[in-house]
Amino acid sequence: MSYVLGIDTSCYTTSIAVIDTQKNIIHDKRIMLKVKRGERGLQQSQAYYQHNDNLVQLIDDIKPIIKNIKNIAVSTKPRPKKDSFMPVFKSGYNTAKILSTALNVPLVKTSHQEGHIMAGLYSAKGPKCHSFLCVHISGGTSDILHVTRTAGQGFVINTVGGTQDLNAGQFIDRVGVALGMDFPCGKELEGLAGKGTKGSILPSSVQGCHMSFSGPESMSQRLICQGVSKEDLALSVFLCIARSLVKVLNNCYQGKIKFDNILFVGGVASNTYIKEYLKTKLSNRFGLYFAQPRFSVDNAVGVALLGKTWERQ
Repeated sequence: MSYVLGIDTSCYTTSIAVIDTQKNIIHDKRIMLKVKRGERGLQQSQAYYQHNDNLVQLIDDIKPIIKNIKNIAVSTKPRPKKDSFMPVFKSGYNTAKILSTALNVPLVKTSHQEGHIMAGLYSAKGPKCHSFLCVHISGGTSDILHVTRTAGQGFVINTVGGTQDLNAGQFIDRVGVALGMDFPCGKELEGLAGKGTKGSILPSSVQGCHMSFSGPESMSQRLICQGVSKEDLALSVFLCIARSLVKVLNNCYQGKIKFDNILFVGGVASNTYIKEYLKTKLSNRFGLYFAQPRFSVDNAVGVALLGKTWERQ
């Protein structure tokens, strides 16, 4: 049996995945990087060294099948752009390069964003069309993308909108840490939001196809100092993001780029309150596709699938 190995070393997760020739997932494992309580993230150097340690463990886990690896794919940068770079991706690339040389198999280089899109398409089973809009929304990215499939080799991606300052995940984590939560804060803040009753205490800030979260984040910090209900604030954070997305997507549709289908990927896209609000406001106009929660967060499955796609060439 022949397998494809995918490796992804993002800002906060070390991931590997193995798929077979039929795109069945044989192995899928991730290790979250450790962030000290009270901190709002990691320096790239700290993340790099944690990735190196994690990859030793993750590669050891696939030792029984490593001789069956016939292709390796790795994310080498955040986005498929010439100036896109983060040191954390060197950790994954170096490991992939060593394995490729040792096993004498091809090495496919792709990007973290393309991996997210491919994992989203795989788990949401669509869109099936040639081009579509993709919302990639996470701690490190809040992009509105026009995606066109290429002839079996991935995607042509054009950024048509996004954030002007903070990413949505940064907004969530900064509020969560201020409330005493461990980083990353998404799941814990979502649990708190379930007890909220007022979800409109934060305004949304949108200009054309771009949104801003620095204002709502600053207001959140002031409200925390004033003793506002934590539950209501948690709910308001998610609904602020959701309202911003609805406004941006409607504005994009009224612009030059026309689309009928939208794919949502990234960790923030798996949030229940954001997802339900988007469905309520947009499903009558667009076909909406949400990556399954496990494939929404950082993973190497999409990277492995891209390696399989290139293998066919």
